[in-house]
Amino acid sequence: MGKFLIVVDMQNDFIDMALGTPEAVAIVPAVKAKIESKKEESGWEFLFIAANIDAVETAARYGINKDRAVNYVPLFKALFFFILRIA
Repeated sequence: MGKFLIVVDMQNDFIDMALGTPEAVAIVPAVKAKIESKKEESGWEFLFIAANIDAVETAARYGINKDRAVNYVPLFKALFFFILRIA
């Protein structure tokens, strides 16, 4: 099986928070259903990598196991904290 990467940028604010719409909320179950069907039918594996949100909690909304989710610190934030630490 080939390997590939899909990058999707769905910010919570634009789904179910301040800037959300009913149409955006409706996207989440559709994405989850597609992920679950590809896992079951085709054996696909999914990883969920996120910054500035709870990756494990958000991954679960999309049907991705918690052991396949990880948080990361964006580079600019990591550099900022590094500079503060050495200053």
